[in-house]
Amino acid sequence: MRMQHSKLFLLITACGWLLSLSGCIEPFEPEVKVQDTKALVVDGFINSTGRSIIKLSHTYDLESTAGPLTEDKAQVFIQGQGNGEEYLLREVKGGTYVSDSLVLNPKAQYRLFFSTRDKKEYASAYTLVKTSPPIDALTWKVVPRGLELYANTHDETGQSVYYRWDYTETWEFTAYAQSMLQYVNGQMEPRTEDIYHCWQTVNSPSVQLTNTRRLAQDQVKAFPLIEFVEGDTRLRYKYSVLVRQYTMSAEEYQYWETLKKNTETIGSLFDPLPSQSLGNIRNLNKPTEPVLGYVGVGSVSQKRIFIAPHQLPSTWNFKTGNENCGDPDTIKPLPFVPFKEILDAQFEAGKHLPIKTLYNAGGVAFGYTSYPVECADCRLRGTTTRPTFWQ
Repeated sequence: MRMQHSKLFLLITACGWLLSLSGCIEPFEPEVKVQDTKALVVDGFINSTGRSIIKLSHTYDLESTAGPLTEDKAQVFIQGQGNGEEYLLREVKGGTYVSDSLVLNPKAQYRLFFSTRDKKEYASAYTLVKTSPPIDALTWKVVPRGLELYANTHDETGQSVYYRWDYTETWEFTAYAQSMLQYVNGQMEPRTEDIYHCWQTVNSPSVQLTNTRRLAQDQVKAFPLIEFVEGDTRLRYKYSVLVRQYTMSAEEYQYWETLKKNTETIGSLFDPLPSQSLGNIRNLNKPTEPVLGYVGVGSVSQKRIFIAPHQLPSTWNFKTGNENCGDPDTIKPLPFVPFKEILDAQFEAGKHLPIKTLYNAGGVAFGYTSYPVECADCRLRGTTTRPTFWQ
């Protein structure tokens, strides 16, 4: 998480009276003191019916190219209030802690507790378990600008009210050209691995929130989750999305709403100024220390759907993601130069991949076609491993 106040850009009118002078506007970039202490960031959720994943890191400056510094080797626990329950979260990689699959008491309150390597102790507020109702349906429709996908849910008890969603998208795609050959140790040989067909997976980039507090029923109809432009690359072959739904308290909803405004609507003179949103986590020995994050407690509802191209308008022309790839290079032997020297120059660095063998009219091989690696190896954008859930 980057600190919102790290850099401001101001436009200052520096040429006096506007009526008498022709206005000269110069950009002004104030110096901002680099923070010596980076605020702790806690990202995660206590899943009452599954595994909980908590990530600990620190804020960093806009000028930094290293990214956030993770808080590793912490001792992290889920604790129940007054019932003696305590569950360890194990560190699976730097700063990421995961619990076993748990089933927590839906009538109890729980918190996250952790101590860092330097013996500082932190805890979130004890919070009641919020049970998410099922996702009724994920629906979509074609609209003038492309396609929209919606979430639908309801709670007959009227206890949910505040909703949040995130999701994981997966889609199938191909490279521009299919490489049938590989150049290994100075030899051209058949390629044994398919690097033409791949799948790409990404997590939701934004905060998705709504509430039903002003409605007669606790029901969400057709809440827009994802938008696609006409011919979106994600929809070219087959697309799938797994949507996760959470419900929360009014306080947690306020935290996420503020975070959404701070991360998605800042950028012009007319956007709201960033407001401070610290959350519900405190240093137990120094409560004034700023800690960013809100750890809620509850169940998670999930639903997956697939969208296939035959379900979409036949008039759509899909983007491929390979629009910069043109005609292949042709690699031929040159007079008085050994053929291996030419192949080494073209393929040894790995910047180009051989595609297929060229033959003359007599069936004799005389060269190869090739493409830049970004046009022939789909692994640069995804994985060749077919997802287990893929239909």
